[in-house]
Amino acid sequence: MMQYTLMIMQSVRYGFLKKALALVFFILCAGPLSALNLKISQGHVAPIPIALTPAREADAALTEIGRDIIQKIEMNLKFSGGFSFIDERAYVQDMRNLHENGPRFGDWRILNAHALTRLSLKRIPEGILLTFHLYDVMTQKELVGLSIKGRTDQWRRMAHKVSDSIYKSLTGDEGYFDTQIAYVHETGSRVHRRRQIAIMDQDGHNHRFLTPKTQNIVLSPRFSPSGQRLVYLDFGKNNRVPRVRIMDIKTQKNQTLGEFPGMTFAPRFSPNGQKVMMSLARNGSSALYEMDLVSRSVKSITSGPFLDTSPCYSPDGERVVFNTNRSGTQQIYLMDANGDNMRRISYGPGRYATPVWSPRGDWIAFTKMSGGQFYIGVMRPDGSGERLITTHNVVEDPSWSANGRMIIFSRTDPRIHGKSTLNAVDITGFHERLINIPAEGSGPTWSGTGGKH
Repeated sequence: MMQYTLMIMQSVRYGFLKKALALVFFILCAGPLSALNLKISQGHVAPIPIALTPAREADAALTEIGRDIIQKIEMNLKFSGGFSFIDERAYVQDMRNLHENGPRFGDWRILNAHALTRLSLKRIPEGILLTFHLYDVMTQKELVGLSIKGRTDQWRRMAHKVSDSIYKSLTGDEGYFDTQIAYVHETGSRVHRRRQIAIMDQDGHNHRFLTPKTQNIVLSPRFSPSGQRLVYLDFGKNNRVPRVRIMDIKTQKNQTLGEFPGMTFAPRFSPNGQKVMMSLARNGSSALYEMDLVSRSVKSITSGPFLDTSPCYSPDGERVVFNTNRSGTQQIYLMDANGDNMRRISYGPGRYATPVWSPRGDWIAFTKMSGGQFYIGVMRPDGSGERLITTHNVVEDPSWSANGRMIIFSRTDPRIHGKSTLNAVDITGFHERLINIPAEGSGPTWSGTGGKH
């Protein structure tokens, strides 16, 4: 067990950054697009210059761990797109002096560093004690004091926690680095495909499998709000009977919620974790149904000769977004959680699918198909401010990070024999990266902060 103590020494925030970000999102979302356009030519915020100073320890092994921690922090912050890093070769203040006497802020201002870190490690009976400080160079104030106890092999998670504290203090948003991603791991040929539910840290490390390697079709893993359970589809032996299953991630114990005739699609937890909504296909149409996880009772939410799929609750549980062909083509609709007040919100060219509500409630991510191309985009819950943030021959399955600022999705590249990869992109579309996984992957889902393991 790792012990975690965080002291916010000052409530100082980078007000200039928050104002700049607000301006960016105003520029990006001033109105819906009239045509498909992925190039963002305005609103790019200059990253915050930060000095990530190395740990200085007499113990060579601890010094090496400290170096690994700093490198992981830098990688986390770099991929978030909001930070730049002062070259260590330019440092004016000696590291011994920094650790013994604290920052000489003038030495860091001349390097244009806006933030400065100081990290040290100490051996204790439990393993190691990490002590971390974050300073605002301009105001000469300490922003964060942080202590973490843990085993030596837990250094990656320590780095994620430090990254979260830096991100929150300098941006005002919650960090997402100490979270997990679940997805469908795929191997073998297209004819003899083998699929497993896998889980890993958000950076691709600590990868492990939650289901055995079989030819059973498993699809659509989705985290519970607590991050301790997954709901997913398992089509069973010979892939004939779709079953909605719930797994306890820690014990890997499964229970079947039900076997449903026809086809079942995209089960997803309610925000309180007490219900699951899914799409059930019967007699040539599909409708949305909600299951109470305590009573196991199932009730119909939508009906009619339509194809209603991919439901997702709003963060407060009051509304549901889904896609349907009720208007003749596949579009995104919104309704109250009981099915009332249904209305269409997507009106751009092409078809829309797999809408997912941001944890903040301010955006809905979606997959779009138009002109023979796939896109991942975002729009406001009222349908305004549509932005297309990445494209490829096939991109799909968007899922939000815990802070609502990053999206993970799957990408299929026909140039590499149709290989499917997992990628993450920030909400502006400027910063995209490949997630390292052992083979191919699809259907990713990102845990909330409750998914910290």
